[in-house]
Amino acid sequence: MSKTGPDEELSAELFKPENLSCPHAMWAKIRQECPVPQVALPGPKEGVFLISRKEDLEFAGKHPEIFSSEVGAEVWRWGGKLGPELDPIIEDGGYELVHTIVSSDPPRAFRFRKIALEALSPARVRARASDVQAIIDTLLAKIPENEEVDFRARFAVPLPIHVLMAVFGIDKDREEFVYRFSSALLSLVDPITPIEQAKKDLQEVVAAQKFLASLIEQYRKEPADNFLSFIANARDEDADNELLSMEEALSMAFITLAGGSETIRNAIATAAFELAHRRPLWEELRDDPDKIDAFVEEVVRFGSPATITARQVAQDTELGGTSLPKGAAAFMLWGSGSHDEAFFEKPEEFRLDRPEGRRHTSFGAGVHHCAGIHLARAELGLSVRSWLDTFESMELAVPESEIRYDPVFAIRALSALPLIFKRRKP
Repeated sequence: MSKTGPDEELSAELFKPENLSCPHAMWAKIRQECPVPQVALPGPKEGVFLISRKEDLEFAGKHPEIFSSEVGAEVWRWGGKLGPELDPIIEDGGYELVHTIVSSDPPRAFRFRKIALEALSPARVRARASDVQAIIDTLLAKIPENEEVDFRARFAVPLPIHVLMAVFGIDKDREEFVYRFSSALLSLVDPITPIEQAKKDLQEVVAAQKFLASLIEQYRKEPADNFLSFIANARDEDADNELLSMEEALSMAFITLAGGSETIRNAIATAAFELAHRRPLWEELRDDPDKIDAFVEEVVRFGSPATITARQVAQDTELGGTSLPKGAAAFMLWGSGSHDEAFFEKPEEFRLDRPEGRRHTSFGAGVHHCAGIHLARAELGLSVRSWLDTFESMELAVPESEIRYDPVFAIRALSALPLIFKRRKP
């Protein structure tokens, strides 16, 4: 199939609010009719190719020499320079946004990934389990009984922020600040965020850069047992064992804070929603806690909390029957891959008995497979176990039809989750 330009009709359908809130039907249509279509987006003048099928996503993820993560600003807002409207904000006391853990290609990508994997290793996550549990217990103790509570705001949002602050060694009184700048970073790089909002977002990012840079400098003088200190003092074996540059250290910190807070909060909210409107599922997990791990994995597959990352085509190629020219923008629809009917039987059903349950694409694929996967699974698993231990029930406070996901392209986030809780008797 030759390149003919963006599909205007598909573009219009794709970005309707109702399809952004619930994209599954659109994803299925794309997978079945043209798995690598070209659509119009703000930014890239030639439009963007969408990679929708699991096998194509995995191919692209494993072939960075064809699908590069080191994208230009014409593809994604964190690629290279930000452009004449945004660059002055960074230049006024900020630090250059550089390619590191999610936006670099091998061999550079392996350097940063090795550091992140060691910093967030299973052993280090297990060592933090008691801290995570204490945060969960504190948040649940404040949930009132028999009255409506927005569980997203009261639990799903603060939990990953508190956990990351503990992991990073950031003072507890910085909670609102961390939430604000992590949300701003994700808004900044969303390709459909208006430029005026992007300017405000970048101002928040620069303020966060200054704050985190001061902590990195402090931890280089006085190392501590936390993630930010680990990043601050990590040595680059491929660069004469030098410390990471401040720009590189900030980039790794930002990606971990923003990605780790946003994606986990979305997954936690989805997990609570599924249990609140599926009472048999609640009872099944309560009676057989060994199924919680399968539930966590199905939540990530089904909910797909982060749906898109960007690639730039490094050489003329063909994928899914579509010709992609060198330099073209390509977006990886990870959420679509996790709902691919060619691999997942009845993907729109929420099921715990999927033999291939962990082989979804919601954690990415290839060199950029999520480095924080162990922390994410730990937070979700400990949360679900605690809900089952603490509450007799958690039920929707409104009809299920009133629960909505935000009409956003790059993530899947519930707008609110009003629940009513009944505590278990001692």
